[in-house]
Amino acid sequence: MNSTEISSDDRAIGAAVMFLFGSLSVCINLFVIFGVRHSKSFGDVFGMICISQCTANCGNGAVFGLLVAPITLMNPAWHATYWGSRCGQLLIMFWNADLLSHLVTSINRFSIMFFTMRYSQIFTKKTMKISIAIVWTIAACQAAPYFNYDCTLQLDMKSQTFQFLITPCTPYVALYFDWYLSLCLIGTITAIDLITLWKITRMKASADAERNRRRKRDRRFFFQTVAQGTVIVTELTFYFYISTLMSHKWVQFAMTTFAWILAHTLDGFMIIIFNKELRSLKCSVVVTTSSTTSQISHGTVSHTHQTSGYVSTQLT
Repeated sequence: MNSTEISSDDRAIGAAVMFLFGSLSVCINLFVIFGVRHSKSFGDVFGMICISQCTANCGNGAVFGLLVAPITLMNPAWHATYWGSRCGQLLIMFWNADLLSHLVTSINRFSIMFFTMRYSQIFTKKTMKISIAIVWTIAACQAAPYFNYDCTLQLDMKSQTFQFLITPCTPYVALYFDWYLSLCLIGTITAIDLITLWKITRMKASADAERNRRRKRDRRFFFQTVAQGTVIVTELTFYFYISTLMSHKWVQFAMTTFAWILAHTLDGFMIIIFNKELRSLKCSVVVTTSSTTSQISHGTVSHTHQTSGYVSTQLT
């Protein structure tokens, strides 16, 4: 790959976009992970799924912001090397981990609507840990063929878009293990979500205020899942379809590389939008910190006054 295919100014712009939005994605998703771990409303089970999603999003943002962007800016020819191509392999792994986590989320929301009484027995902490372990194992296995250089996804410097090398391996890794697998997962997620939505529309209000509160929370989590799924579907549509109809380099960059980063950024941001607890987390931390500081200061002042009194007595 020849680095002269693109001007240094264009490389700088592309690298800056990847660094800024990749870093933003990492910050947002780390904030969500922190918030979910400190929020009681998510619960242990659903919180673990959200953390799995956000971990994949963080990985995606870190690869773009901390690996792809610096390489593009300093030595773009390194993208064509074996080790430079590991960026594409990592991105594929994080992409599939995120998509599979979405599938687990949809199954979780389906179960709580259709098997309400047995939900706590089905989705235990142990079950969820095993499910998340399976998610990341499948994602790692799906990315394993990319260790072969002929099955490589690397950054094309002309368009600054990740593309597969044209080799005999390409139809398998690009078409079957990437595109068709993504379509199957998204189709399954959509079908499960539609059935869950049908169930939600048929649910009637209960006289039990606590039950109504839990149902309201579960509906919120469901629509959060739908919104996140919509972002992923939109990103795939732009990446694989609409971008192919465009010829301008920056339009292609926006619909592929930028859309990829943005999708994982919005994936975490949606959790903040749908959960008031996360939006008020900053205020809570500030209030708690201020209160603690005030107590410490008050205790220090009291101790100083007591010590001063003791010294005065002794001198007298």
